[in-house]
Amino acid sequence: MVSVDMGKITNDFRKLSGENYRIEKNKPNEKAEYDKLRKADRGNKEEITLAGYLKYLQSTKPGYCIGLYELEVARYIDQLKNDPDPEVRETAARILSDIGWNSYTVPALIETLNNDSDSAVVSAAADGLAQIGPKNIAMLKDPIVPALLEVLKNAKNKNASMRAMSALGSLGEHDGTVVPALIEIMEKNPDQDVRANAAWALFANRDKTAAPALIRTLKNDPYKKARGCAAMALNALIIEKGYFDKAMVPVLINAYKTDPYHTVQIYLGVALKHIKEILGAGDPLSKDIEMALAAEKT
Repeated sequence: MVSVDMGKITNDFRKLSGENYRIEKNKPNEKAEYDKLRKADRGNKEEITLAGYLKYLQSTKPGYCIGLYELEVARYIDQLKNDPDPEVRETAARILSDIGWNSYTVPALIETLNNDSDSAVVSAAADGLAQIGPKNIAMLKDPIVPALLEVLKNAKNKNASMRAMSALGSLGEHDGTVVPALIEIMEKNPDQDVRANAAWALFANRDKTAAPALIRTLKNDPYKKARGCAAMALNALIIEKGYFDKAMVPVLINAYKTDPYHTVQIYLGVALKHIKEILGAGDPLSKDIEMALAAEKT
């Protein structure tokens, strides 16, 4: 490790990375650092947050920042794992998410998903992992997807399950295990909300291999929100990806005509209009779609 002056780091931390520290305009060196930070970070406020300052140090002074960075990461990981106050643990999870994803923060967030008993803390950790995104998933070797799938299946923690749903919605393109796992959860999980969350995650992934399972859910799931999310996912595949099979059309027409859930009707109606335009007036299925849509208006 690079040798650092911990006294200087402590003073600089207090001065520059306090949560509400304002840059003094008459100090040009600090103003220059602040201007760089504003360009790199997302805020227009004249304040430097801890996470923003650590990111700035990482990118501009890698040798200098090692001590401060590791010190703060270790402190928040310790709070996340060991503090008895759930509000402290939740805050630590959110700060670690803001700091970034590496060999320290990701395993800590995954461990929290699996082990913390507080729903708000688990939700914060899932939110952080959701921010990793497809660009960074390939760089990390930690088992993020299996951990998120376990949280998704946890029917007792609805809030965390929904957060895991959002995270998994962005990862399927870069991890081939996501979509098959979501399909199995959508079709086989006994909890109706978990099935609906899995269907929503499939909607977010826009993977055409899920189409047959989405059709089955649309036809067979007794829970209206699961059918609604399946209709949303099919709508996205048809309109955004241009994907449909003619064998799907009679099922879509029947669901549009008979499903009592308004969300199903809306999304399938739009999808059927799009299919009709693609097929053209000469296709018999276009006539069936036209009749179904016309009957709904009367």
